[in-house]
Amino acid sequence: PAGRAGLSDAFERFFAGGDAPGMPVERDMLQRILRGVRASEVRELARSGDERVLAYRTPSGSVCFDFGTHTGLCIPSEYGVGELFHGRAVTVWGPTVKDEAGRWVLYGLARDTVKRVELHYEDGPPTTAAATNAYVLRARPGSSPTELVAVGADGRGLDTLDVRWNFEHAPVGG
Repeated sequence: PAGRAGLSDAFERFFAGGDAPGMPVERDMLQRILRGVRASEVRELARSGDERVLAYRTPSGSVCFDFGTHTGLCIPSEYGVGELFHGRAVTVWGPTVKDEAGRWVLYGLARDTVKRVELHYEDGPPTTAAATNAYVLRARPGSSPTELVAVGADGRGLDTLDVRWNFEHAPVGG
């Protein structure tokens, strides 16, 4: 669409018909990650071990995100980026699964201004992860997470999401 280059954020450009942010996914990997999904181009936004956040557009034009092999989301592009972020700087999905070390895995998307996310707990230091339009974060086992903070390049908090409900309603056993 006309004016796409002037949009201020990678997700706004993606919803307007531009390429997804992130790195291209290798062709052989695509078959294993998105079984049966026909997508014109799939991008990897974030990765931690074997957990990934992927973005792609379906042939019908919907904008989709896969969070690991555990959950996914597709939004018709005409709904716009507002349906995804609801005015926030960051989103959070999960926890949906525990890794081999017993850590809950959180996934999320982040606006361009977010450079890292911090998961704060009732006690102890936060867990951090880099955010390059997305993140995969592993929570400390046996902890009580309280909030996710989106941090900008200058080290200041840009947004804070309460995650207590997410962890109180996590799947039993992961």
